[in-house]
Amino acid sequence: GSTDDIYWYSYNSRSRMIEALGKDGVKSALVWDSKNYNPIVEGVNISYNSLLSAIQSVNSNLSALYSLNSIKQAQISTYTYVPLIGLRSKTDVRGIATYYNYDGLGRLTETYIIENGTKKILQKYDYHYSNQ
Repeated sequence: GSTDDIYWYSYNSRSRMIEALGKDGVKSALVWDSKNYNPIVEGVNISYNSLLSAIQSVNSNLSALYSLNSIKQAQISTYTYVPLIGLRSKTDVRGIATYYNYDGLGRLTETYIIENGTKKILQKYDYHYSNQ
């Protein structure tokens, strides 16, 4: 939805949005990395405090959030990053992880999932310049 669908926002001390309440009454929450650069957990149908408590209860093992009964009503997505480059992985609400690879120049080269123990490439990127 658009920002017109949001009733109110809450921000942390670094001016990062941590919680929103939609006009439909559904709360969304974001938990940021320790430096407040990137969101690491996104939750829909959960408050920020509940999401933070859940993360603490699994000792920051984000993959354990998907099987935590205390937040089974929430739709959770998690993110990991390559420092100074970009997104390393995104695990969606179904628990399916998409991975991102980059070349030595920091350019995205492929996105893939692991399906039945096998790497399945979703997209591949090749960079060519006019003088090559």
